[in-house]
Amino acid sequence: QDRMLCSPGAWRRIFRPRYQRLFDAVREAGAKIWIHSDGWILEILPDLVDLGADLINPQHACMGTRRVGKILGGRVCVRTDIDRQTVIPHGTPDEVRAAVREVMDCFGRFDGGVMLHGEIGPDVPFENAEALYAAFYEDGRYPLEWLG
Repeated sequence: QDRMLCSPGAWRRIFRPRYQRLFDAVREAGAKIWIHSDGWILEILPDLVDLGADLINPQHACMGTRRVGKILGGRVCVRTDIDRQTVIPHGTPDEVRAAVREVMDCFGRFDGGVMLHGEIGPDVPFENAEALYAAFYEDGRYPLEWLG
């Protein structure tokens, strides 16, 4: 969760052409491209956008939500995972709410979009689960001033 399994250069040389062929075939078939990755892919996020991904589901917490937001926000729809390794199970309800607000601040806009997601494991206090879904409801909307 702190680096790619291969260098970004090797990924671009070996994998990018294959992703391009796959993405082209998917688009030709009239489908959308949704790509998921667990772990660190910060350096290749722009490549995935350039290749034509419609939705990217990165593990943004390990790469820094704001850093990922600077790359993806407004360019592609982002399916988020609110940090289920640290914040949801071990944070306070206020920290859980703050994590949702940060995600909305980074990705919640009409030119790209956000799909909020949060998994609740057996180690999550009820108060944090309640705070997560309350924050989705209360803060998980695009601000009306963005409508122009």
